[in-house]
Amino acid sequence: MMDEHPTPEILRTPLTELILFTKLLCLGPASQLLEKAVQPPPPDAVAQAESLLQRIGALNRKLDLTPLGRILARLPVDPMMGKALVLAAALGVGDLMCTLAAASSFNSPFVPMNGVCSRLAPQHRSFSGRYRSDQVGLLVVNQQYTEQVCYGQSETEYFCQRNSLSSTVLAMSQKAKEQLRGVLMASAQFPPECFRQHILDPWGTGEADPELDLFLSILVYSYYPNICRQM
Repeated sequence: MMDEHPTPEILRTPLTELILFTKLLCLGPASQLLEKAVQPPPPDAVAQAESLLQRIGALNRKLDLTPLGRILARLPVDPMMGKALVLAAALGVGDLMCTLAAASSFNSPFVPMNGVCSRLAPQHRSFSGRYRSDQVGLLVVNQQYTEQVCYGQSETEYFCQRNSLSSTVLAMSQKAKEQLRGVLMASAQFPPECFRQHILDPWGTGEADPELDLFLSILVYSYYPNICRQM
């Protein structure tokens, strides 16, 4: 049976982005502000969100915004991904992280093949190559889509149809990527050199890809311990 009224969004979504935004606007302690909501979130949820923001360096001990926190408050992504974006840009792999952050903001671009809905088809999984990584697969799909766009609409549509991909989702991801890069360059003063394009080849024969390895290391560091590995 469905509930008569849906659960308010403030009670079912992470509070970290909201807390950062309130800090950016200098609206006082987040706990006191959220108490005034029609249906305020539990105090424990507010405390946990503030603790997470302190752990990633967005808030200091006094729960004030740090320089990193001011950047994260302006990014339209969750703070953990935002930190990964800042680190990646600082270390020269900002283009890869912007691609992933944008792609992760939408539904999967992989359209079910042959009625298989619970998991990706082998053709879809092949995009990650020897890395067997969802993140690498998303990077490669978006990079190849961008390449096809340069050849024209017919080539792009053929690429999507042949690989059972959503051209709509990929197009939205491409626009979101440009938005993220623009925000980072404007709010954090990152130069264009921090977003150099790196063409991936996940099917290489065991040869190291330092930039991709750096990208994956930043991702693991930013989300640890919320990671998993397929054995």
